[in-house]
Amino acid sequence: MTRFVMLGQQRTGSNYLVSLLGTHPGVCAFGELFSSVNNMQLGDSLRNVIESNLLAVESLKALRDAAPEKFLEQILKLGQRGPNTAVGFKFFYEQANFEAGRRAWQWILQHREMRVIHLKRRNIFRMLASKRIANRDQVWLSEEPLDQPFEPVSLGIQDCEEFLERTLVNEREAEYALRLHATLPVYYEELCADAEMVMRGVLAFLHLPPAILTSNLIKQNPRPLSDLIANLEELRQHFARRHYDCFWDA
Repeated sequence: MTRFVMLGQQRTGSNYLVSLLGTHPGVCAFGELFSSVNNMQLGDSLRNVIESNLLAVESLKALRDAAPEKFLEQILKLGQRGPNTAVGFKFFYEQANFEAGRRAWQWILQHREMRVIHLKRRNIFRMLASKRIANRDQVWLSEEPLDQPFEPVSLGIQDCEEFLERTLVNEREAEYALRLHATLPVYYEELCADAEMVMRGVLAFLHLPPAILTSNLIKQNPRPLSDLIANLEELRQHFARRHYDCFWDA
């Protein structure tokens, strides 16, 4: 049995990865079990576990908040039933900022058998724009194009500076903390460009047999950066000497 965690931050393709893994007959992939103090994102796999075991969502959340270590052991054991040979969940860096999430992060670090899929995104400006748009529209995933006019967002220079620094620091600190864990970096850009190739590597990493994986999700912001960010030229000029060429669309 393989246990794994999908680590990263919002807008790095975690929903897409979970949806793909969810179509493998040997995988139970949970959502953000530690999404916030007041919320626990179930995901289809956890809903199925809850329904099949007649569990109450509120009792699970209470267990998560009081004893996150025990909660994780219980959830992962439930996910291992039936044909499943790999079970895992999503965890974002910032979720370690509240008590239950902090203890869950320590649990991950202590359990070196946990295999880590480290989700990253090379184009950090596009990631920030996507995050701002999702927060504004309250749409984090979609199976069909949104039927509404699109308005670009403006990104403050200081916001960009802080987001860039925080993202790079989070990635480096996580890599160091997990240096004794088996870790597979997965980049959003490669996952979108050739999901079949990337998922072959993911399945091998999780000791799973090859399979045809599918997803109903679509890319929410396929527009060029010039359409997504209203003050793109201002940002280009400010960061012109910062060697961030890879963050700008061709």
